[in-house]
Amino acid sequence: MPFQPANLTTLAARHQRLMQIRYGEESHGLGTEQKLQRILQYCAEELDVARVAIWRFNAAADTIVHTMQHERGRYHDKIGSELRAEEFPRYFTALNQDRIINANDAYADARTAEFVEQYLKPLHIRALLDAPVFAGGKLAGVLCIEVEEHVREWSLLDISFAAAAADSVSAINEQNLWEEERRYNGFLEQFDSLTGLINRRGFQQHVFRDIASEPEARHVLALLGLDAFTAVNDKYGQFVANNSLKLLGERALRVCAQHGSLSGRITGDTLGFWLAHPKDQAQVDRFLDDIRAIVATPVVTEYGISISIGGTTGVYVHAAGERAAPDPILAAEIVLKNTKRENKGGVGFFTESGYRLLQDKTRMIDDIQSALAKGQFSAWYQPIFDARTKLYIGVEALVRWHHPDFGLLAPARFLPLVVESGKSRVLGQFMLAQACQDAASLLGEGLDVGRVSVNLSADQLYDLQLVPDIAQLLAKNSLPGANLELEVIEELIGGNFDLVHAQLTRLREAGIGISVDDFGTGYSSLSRLKLLPVQKIKIDKSFIDGLPHSGNDASIVRSIIALGRALQLELVAEGVETAEQSAWLEREGVDYLQGFFYAKPLSAEGLREFLRKRVA
Repeated sequence: MPFQPANLTTLAARHQRLMQIRYGEESHGLGTEQKLQRILQYCAEELDVARVAIWRFNAAADTIVHTMQHERGRYHDKIGSELRAEEFPRYFTALNQDRIINANDAYADARTAEFVEQYLKPLHIRALLDAPVFAGGKLAGVLCIEVEEHVREWSLLDISFAAAAADSVSAINEQNLWEEERRYNGFLEQFDSLTGLINRRGFQQHVFRDIASEPEARHVLALLGLDAFTAVNDKYGQFVANNSLKLLGERALRVCAQHGSLSGRITGDTLGFWLAHPKDQAQVDRFLDDIRAIVATPVVTEYGISISIGGTTGVYVHAAGERAAPDPILAAEIVLKNTKRENKGGVGFFTESGYRLLQDKTRMIDDIQSALAKGQFSAWYQPIFDARTKLYIGVEALVRWHHPDFGLLAPARFLPLVVESGKSRVLGQFMLAQACQDAASLLGEGLDVGRVSVNLSADQLYDLQLVPDIAQLLAKNSLPGANLELEVIEELIGGNFDLVHAQLTRLREAGIGISVDDFGTGYSSLSRLKLLPVQKIKIDKSFIDGLPHSGNDASIVRSIIALGRALQLELVAEGVETAEQSAWLEREGVDYLQGFFYAKPLSAEGLREFLRKRVA
């Protein structure tokens, strides 16, 4: 029977009240349990029933547990009670199939008659109205409305209200899941997933906080740069390299435990140490000695391989009466770089000359902030070609900076500083928007741009808004998903795998291509890689440079090609600069070639002219 106007008015009023409980002023400052209790109380009063409860599924989804209730009739504390699917199969089947269980007479209803003796009679329950509760898109529990002593004919209005109340509980569940995901992502933004050490961002926050709270105190920041660590990866493979890094991270934590200091992973091959307010110079000396001792003895990996890894140390000391560096980590990095060049394996300290270098670097970071506001960044495009036919198939979008003093800058000059300044998400969003706009413009002129590849930063990949934002960009520009490809660097695969998998899967479902960039330089898990919806891997330029004469590079590239073939992935070689390299890569079975030998990066207008010539 359809709703009468009066019923529609009542239902609308009930919906409004449920919304007020969830979002209204009265809910401000209330926790989840308090909001849920108010929903239960409102249901009990509005439907004039004895009891309203929430039951939740266990992890195996074969048992529901009574977790919360509001009581108006006889008081029965059934918190913790359980109903198991193996004992009451009809009820659980109905939950999954019927969703709403409106048992006017619960003794006689086939869906609830199974637990008359065990549950209904002891609590004097005669009628039930159960509605499903969801979390993360899955059935997570039941909102159970119970009537004592007598049967009740549940009306369509009652059933609709029960469903709306259950939806309100589900909405609160979804909010909690979102907040938990956000907190977890916040954790990921602070910690390195491989070593468990705090990452650069979190480390820097600790440094700045300690200096701000005790600006006149002495503080010591040391960076331990692992010498030639990429050679470990090249010689022993990713698994051994990963394991050795974890072991070094454990040694770093032991140093911190001894000194009450902080350790972090600042870059892929650099560990950071922060000693706030040391007692005396003797503690500083012991601190630095213990840091150097981390690499004094070989690490023995879980694979039984003993590996000797050298290390160089760069030190910055913040002290009262001395000119303070605006960014202590940058200061220590400058020292570390100089010490590696002049005294590898030694210790270097920040000096006045280092301060001048730091000023230049700091100025560049400040310039980045203003460059974003002034539109000084632009998207350039490097064509990619089929290795066999030599036909054009698409482009990679590359950022360029039109610096007012230094001219057109390539990414290597400023991208690390973009990351350090926390602007990688903003720049990444700009590049995505610009690439979609340019691709749509070219397609609108009848020019086949192919697939446009755009790099994703870690901040973008771990952002829950990524997929909706890209969907909006595609819709805004009327650009098919098939014309967009997103590149993630190999190391990002080792982060929050569930989130990465979910993000990439949703993007792939929209027809967007997925590739892994700079393959061979990171420390990804191959078991994870094969589970991701990836179509391509891009072989890093560092391995192409030595071809075809470098035996090591040739062996590495052949291994990557064999891996790609085994995983049924397409292969792109980056940085192809000679005819010899091109011929060797084509012979070994690479699918696509990219590099100066075929085409340099082009401005948007340059790409337009390039495509017009192809048509002509």
